[in-house]
Amino acid sequence: MLGSDPSCALVLHDPLVSPTHASLAWYGGAWVLSDASTNGTFVNGVRIQRQELRPGNVIQLGSVRRAFQWQA
Repeated sequence: MLGSDPSCALVLHDPLVSPTHASLAWYGGAWVLSDASTNGTFVNGVRIQRQELRPGNVIQLGSVRRAFQWQA
């Protein structure tokens, strides 16, 4: 889980990030990001509900933006 709650695996200190904002899970051979917020989760500037991620995708939760990186 990604969010502002201290129990999240990745804690983001941003007032626009929900306590449990989004989840990131390995599913079907790929990393999948799922929105769990009311503020929205964005990949490459597009609001998503659920999105398979590729290296270099830009994830935005609140005002926090990070490029997704992963190597097998």
